Amino acid sequence: MLDPIYLCEIRKGYSLIVTILMIESEAYLNKTDIEPSLKGLIKLNASIINKCAYCIQMHSIEARKNGEIEQRIYALPAWQESPLFSETELSVLQLTEEITLVSKQGVTDTTYQKCVTLLGEKQVAQCIMHIPKPPQDASFRTAEQFMI
Repeated sequence: MLDPIYLCEIRKGYSLIVTILMIESEAYLNKTDIEPSLKGLIKLNASIINKCAYCIQMHSIEARKNGEIEQRIYALPAWQESPLFSETELSVLQLTEEITLVSKQGVTDTTYQKCVTLLGEKQVAQCIMHIPKPPQDASFRTAEQFMI
């Protein structure tokens, strides 16, 4: 069993590293060539897929601030059937879904190639960077309870 004081120091160090990585990552993402409306759709779509209520609320508020209209926000869970999204947006939403659910089948060549054709490799890579990942510290908290 680890000493609680030592464990506390591990937690502080881990939190600091995660915070620095998040700040640096967000600074980079703010400079990408991806349109703000597309960034918002990517983040909100991944949050819906992950069923993260906090994230859905946060990203829908952010999307509205960036000029996203209500109808598109409401249509996002059924984006495949909606006429409200452009071909590029539909392709990126498909990419977002395949990456978010990567354990099911991975990213298909068709999806990736269509995105590259529409956006180019650099912007596809930037889109992938915008896809929210589940909180990394959740796995740390789960592991930490076994260390005490």
